Order: sequence, then C-alpha cells, then structure tokens
Amino acid sequence: MKKGLLLFPLLLLSSCQYDVDPKVQSFLDACSLERAVEEVKTFDVRYESHTYDLSPGLEEETGTAVWTLQADYRDEENITSFLEETFEGELILFDQESGLYVDYTTQTIQKAEEGTYVIDTLKTGYRNEDLSGQKEEYRVSTRYTTAQVVDAKKDIYYSNSLSGAVQGGLYYADFLDSVKRYTMYFSFTEEGHLQYHTDNVPYVTDDEEGYGSETIVMDSLGMLVTLREELTNTTDSTRLRLSMDCRYDS
Repeated sequence: MKKGLLLFPLLLLSSCQYDVDPKVQSFLDACSLERAVEEVKTFDVRYESHTYDLSPGLEEETGTAVWTLQADYRDEENITSFLEETFEGELILFDQESGLYVDYTTQTIQKAEEGTYVIDTLKTGYRNEDLSGQKEEYRVSTRYTTAQVVDAKKDIYYSNSLSGAVQGGLYYADFLDSVKRYTMYFSFTEEGHLQYHTDNVPYVTDDEEGYGSETIVMDSLGMLVTLREELTNTTDSTRLRLSMDCRYDS
C-alpha cells in the first residue's frame, strides 16, 4: 500500500499566546478521527511542491513533485484506488525498492477474485544519479485481502501517532488542537471551515534559520481541505512552496 501521506505543518509559533477562542475549541472538540474514518469514503487529492534556489539575484526552480490520488472505499467489496506521482529536478530521489532514481510512479488497487485485491505498482527512472542512460521500468504486484486493504486505508488519514495525537496524513484536527492557544492565527471561512494562517513567521533550529507562511483549511470532520505553504531557508538560500487540495464524499 501507499506509504502515509506525508505533510509537514509548520510549527511557526511566536512567543505570544492567548486564551483559546471558545468557537475554535468547540469546533475542535467536535472533530473525531473515528468519525472521519467512518464517514469519509472517497478521496480526490492533488499535491504539488516546488523547490527553488535563491542565490543572489536568482529564484530558479530546482525541483517539482506532483501527485494525485483518487480512491473509493464506499463498497468494501469493490474498492478502487489510483495514485500517480511525477518528479523532476532535485526531487527525483533514489528509491530503495526499485533501485532507480524514480521520476514517475503509479499504484492501482483493483478487485481480483472474491475477497482479494491486486495492488499493481509501476515505477520508472534511471540507474544513475545524473539520470544518464536508458530509462527503466520496475513493476510489482501484491495481493491483499479485503480486510488488509480496508485496514491500510488508515494511512490516508495519518502515518504516525505520538502521545495520543496523529499526524502525517489528511486528518489535521490533532495538529490544529496542538496549536489552538495561538488564537491570532485562527479564523473561519465563509463555508464554515476552520482556517489556520501564519505569515512570514521566523524560525530557528540548531543549524538553520528562515521564515515561513502557511494556510490550513480544515472541515468539521477534521479533514484537510486545502494547504498552502511557503518556507524560505535563509541559511542555504532555498525555498519550498507546496499546495494540497482535497475533496471527499461519504
């Protein structure tokens, strides 16, 4: 199955904090991972990221990654899913499974005989890091039971759990709950979704610093609707821009 959908919410928090907005608290209290898993049955997701070199007088794009996911779990006996990924530039990375520097991937889940599914994976890429030589293909098919496919669906919602909170997927309520005391970053959209927005907030780690902006929009189930993020690393003069748009149905 597809690895957990990795998102990276920015913890770009100033030293100021305030009492939690009661409306925000009420919205977050109503969110439930269990209810989201139960009610969200179809997924239409598009993710896009771009990296840039910010050398003096320059903003040159150095890498692109795009992936889309369409999945339908409404009927557990007829599940379908299609994931497609493309990579360019510095975001073409070495893949241990295939032994390739992968620039394209598809993964399809389709029903086989009763009670079983076939997960077909195709990867294309190059043996050499400089992408020289002939492009190669890597294919693998794996059989899952219906129960295994349904259980693996949780990877769409989160990829890891720590101290009772989940992160790494499309369920964002636990992340927003962890930063709810920074009430100045929260608002509500016209559609009634909860929005978290930061703008050019500085950050410092042990070996780098920079600033970032982020907008997260989350629905009443706790599922991500849109994500817009820009992170500028002033230590190594690079920038990352990413976006995600999600649609769901029951």
